[in-house]
Amino acid sequence: MAFVATDENVAELAVREIEERVELVRLAMDKFAVALMRSSAVGTESTVSVPDEETASIFRAALENSSKSKPSHRLIDVVVDNG
Repeated sequence: MAFVATDENVAELAVREIEERVELVRLAMDKFAVALMRSSAVGTESTVSVPDEETASIFRAALENSSKSKPSHRLIDVVVDNG
């Protein structure tokens, strides 16, 4: 059976997408806060662990982009926590 878009399921999908984005930003703030402070203030490397490869890819892309204006962001490594 094919998916039929209704106002209700489209709205539900939109809410779910927003919730996922909010969770990603929350995770980024939790994970990056200390690492960014350490890399910029002290100049030491930090590792940030995330739950999956998709999140890791997004975080790495964000760091690559932000490192253009903040070179200390290159000191942060993102790894997937398989534990």
